[in-house]
Amino acid sequence: MKLTLSVILFLCSFLSIANGVSVSVGQSPPRYSGYDYNDAFRIAYIIPLSTKIEFLEQNHITVDVEFSYMQWRDNSKKWGSFGDDWYDDIEGISITPLFKYQFARVSNNLDLFIAAGIGISYHDGINWGYRELGTRWLFEDKLEFSLLYKHKHQFSLSLIHYSNADFEKKNQGANVYSIGYGYHW
Repeated sequence: MKLTLSVILFLCSFLSIANGVSVSVGQSPPRYSGYDYNDAFRIAYIIPLSTKIEFLEQNHITVDVEFSYMQWRDNSKKWGSFGDDWYDDIEGISITPLFKYQFARVSNNLDLFIAAGIGISYHDGINWGYRELGTRWLFEDKLEFSLLYKHKHQFSLSLIHYSNADFEKKNQGANVYSIGYGYHW
């Protein structure tokens, strides 16, 4: 609860400089076959970075930074085969710069983008869905395909991989596949 309140206050501080917000829901495949997928929820403020790098501008690449809050629901609770520390849902925050490439303009109202970035995240637990993440600090690798409609409505599919990059012995990592909606102002 403390983390949730802190995150809400943290994210609200970026509202004045953000140009968008996105919400996504997704799932993480189970570590062991026969178990349920775990649920993931994420909300992010999108802040564009102004770059004067000629290469980026010439190639239709923009840079955004996402400040996000995520909640991972542990669906392994129903199986009950591990101790209580495996049963907790996890909350976290992340900061991830994204390089967005506009690879097609379908019409004046529809643009197609692919984005990729590597950021850092902090979580309030180290076990999730039978996965031992090893540490509360994880790297967040994000790959996203999105449609931007009328320069305001963004529909996206993404893959986010969380890992401690072997800084700790235990590093089972987690992949989250999600769909999202974003609104830009």
